[in-house]
This record gives sequence, structure tokens and C-alpha cells, in this order.
Amino acid sequence: MSYTTATSSSEQRFIEKGVVAKPIGSIGWGLFAETTFAPGEPVFQLELQDESRLSVRLWADAFHKYNDRSVTIIPDFSLCVEPEHPFWYVNHHCEPNSGFVNWGWVEEGKIPFVAHRPIQPGHHIACEYPLFTVPHD
Repeated sequence: MSYTTATSSSEQRFIEKGVVAKPIGSIGWGLFAETTFAPGEPVFQLELQDESRLSVRLWADAFHKYNDRSVTIIPDFSLCVEPEHPFWYVNHHCEPNSGFVNWGWVEEGKIPFVAHRPIQPGHHIACEYPLFTVPHD
């Protein structure tokens, strides 16, 4: 399977359908819905076999490039994503519309990231960072 994505200065597309990353002013980039997601429906998944876009690193090695782009999965280890994965572009919001379910439970080699409430096309996909641990916490 190819993980090639289409990139331009105005958007980043992924093999995952239904989402696109776009610049959002001075804060950088964000992830946006291109389709409707119902509560509980996966927006995307972190596939543990996807070694080209995900890696497990020592927590201390997850800084710099992966700062705010990784998740502490067990003490001293972080799951880091590359810019070719939609999770790289998920931003924080105090009233998130998406996030992990059953965090810590891998389902068929995947960790689902789902809609917590209805998400319409054009909506910014955001999660609450305290629901998982970023490397500097």
C-alpha cells in the first residue's frame, strides 16, 4: 500500500478519506472534515503496522520534531506520527469534537480516533490534549 499524499501550499491530503489539512492563519495548520462523521465514527485510525507514518520512540527522544505530535502510550515511550498522517494536524480545543476511545486498547492493530459529536464538512477536527499525554507533560 502506498502512503503517498498530495501536498500543496494550501492543503495536505491523506490516504484516509474524508479529512484534509489546511493552513489556519498564524497558528499553523489544522485538520478539517470533508465529509460528515457521526458520533463514534472513526475519523481516522493510528495503525501500529504503519511504520512509514508512525513510530514508537523513547519519551526523551520524542521532543523537537515530534513535540506536540506524539502520545505517551506507556511510561517512557511515545507513539510519534509523521506529517503524512492526519493526527499530525489535530489541534487542541477546550470543547473537542473528536478524540480517542478506549485509549490504551488496540483494536486489530489500530487505535481509533473518533468523532465525539457530529462533525460536518468544513468543521475543524480538534481534540482535548489532556485526554492523552504529550511528551512534555
